[in-house]
Amino acid sequence: NFSINSVVLYGAGTGAVLLSGLLQDKVAYIVDIDVSKHGTRLCGHCIDTPSRLQSDEKMIVISVFGREEKILHYLRDELGIDTKRILTLDLFH
Repeated sequence: NFSINSVVLYGAGTGAVLLSGLLQDKVAYIVDIDVSKHGTRLCGHCIDTPSRLQSDEKMIVISVFGREEKILHYLRDELGIDTKRILTLDLFH
């Protein structure tokens, strides 16, 4: 059972800014591979390492536009995340 009341945004960039405005209090936190962003905040949300996703059951929304497939493979193959937890915003399909 995955929670849809609370989501994690993958990527601390423009997409996360847009989505955090839309999702507001449903965003639990943001993860990003850029270590310089870890421990900082974006739109009031803490930015953490993607490995945190391994000990969480929240849905993950990929907020990096244009690299969804690469990130999806990283989450699945490197971190062992169940793809049922991952949402992409593929605007072109």
